[in-house]
Amino acid sequence: MGLWVQGTTKLLKLLPQDVQDMLKKHEADGTTDSQEYQDAMQVFYNKHVCSLNPWPELLLKSFSAVEEDDTVYHTMWGSNEFNITGTLRNWSIVDKVQNITSPTLLINAPDDEAQDEAMMPFFLGIRRVKWAHFAHSTHLSMYEEHES
Repeated sequence: MGLWVQGTTKLLKLLPQDVQDMLKKHEADGTTDSQEYQDAMQVFYNKHVCSLNPWPELLLKSFSAVEEDDTVYHTMWGSNEFNITGTLRNWSIVDKVQNITSPTLLINAPDDEAQDEAMMPFFLGIRRVKWAHFAHSTHLSMYEEHES
């Protein structure tokens, strides 16, 4: 999670300043459920989760399900993708990836919320690994570059 946060923090700093300020304000005020905060989060999602407009139906369904009941997401993760406050906040498996024996495919892209620093320990630690780095995707390359 620490490596994930490093990567997403880097991406946050590339967002427009007013969006960064809005996210920080609502996190400090504990008002992450406000529409203003959700709108600012959408800027991050559109840049680093899925850049398609409109979003694919399955992605909309997934986000809708979390909106209906956010218990699991908030308990395990927190209020957003980059400020991990849930039970996973200190989780890491980096020291165990060498035990993965199955062939493993890693996928990410330059605008992906899963930045290279979060992927690197898996690439270096798993014996049979391939890393596909998509050129024009965010987190959902299966929608954005499905022909690649």
